[in-house]
Amino acid sequence: MNILDTRRITGPSLFTDKSGAMLDVEVPDIRQEEVLQVWGKCVSYVLHLVGWGKEEMKTRRFSGGISLYFSAPIDALYSACSVNEVIWDLTLSVLNGGELFLDHSKLAELKNEIKAELNPALVKLCAAANEHDVRFLQSDNVVSIGTGTGSRQFEVDSISDPQEIDWNQVSDVPVVLITGTNGKSTTVRLMESILATDGMITGASSTDGIRVAKHTAESGCRNRDTGNRPGRNAPAGAACEKCPCSDHYQCCGRSFRRIWRSKFIRHGGNQIHHSAWIGTRRDFGFKRR
Repeated sequence: MNILDTRRITGPSLFTDKSGAMLDVEVPDIRQEEVLQVWGKCVSYVLHLVGWGKEEMKTRRFSGGISLYFSAPIDALYSACSVNEVIWDLTLSVLNGGELFLDHSKLAELKNEIKAELNPALVKLCAAANEHDVRFLQSDNVVSIGTGTGSRQFEVDSISDPQEIDWNQVSDVPVVLITGTNGKSTTVRLMESILATDGMITGASSTDGIRVAKHTAESGCRNRDTGNRPGRNAPAGAACEKCPCSDHYQCCGRSFRRIWRSKFIRHGGNQIHHSAWIGTRRDFGFKRR
């Protein structure tokens, strides 16, 4: 029963509305109920030890495996992935007859990792964004509030105090996310064409690459972590705008290229305004490694 994938959940997804850590594990269907019962005990035990006793837990079964999730503070998601892996190791130990006990040195290691990652300014900005009802997005190095020309970005180590931000200048653009097994990118292309026909300047990221005003800014899709063509696991999408610029490709293309390089969807960047983002995602988390 091996780990298939571990990743941060940085915000609302089809699985949950909260940030947290997700672990996909290989479990034979016949043993899934047994594993879930033991994991439930282990996750409650470990989260209590690290001071996260009030977090919520969710699971999802699939053929040959289980997705194991618990919510975690927005500024400790890498640490939460480590915690989830430790919980899984403990689960396997208990399933094999071991005691429900976490070694003191391992617990101290987890607590130190959490402490080193904490970023109170990030938590404060996230809370302020929620209060003002605008989107909050984060990557490893950058966080943003709002979308389109109403967005502002900050380096994670130099986040402004929310009281210093003119929230009247922060706003969002409409967002549509398309999910499913087949036809996601085709649906994006159809919607992109419909909106372009209506006079909007469109931007799209899909298996075709990154397109701005029907011009290709970057060919092919890029994997979130490796930069390779990812097949079915890459995000795809389209944004639409009424842009007054004379050169939409040069104006907006830079913002869309940053979507991939930042490893998160920046919903339009600084140059996108009066927009609607249309996109597909197979999942809303990001791989840890």
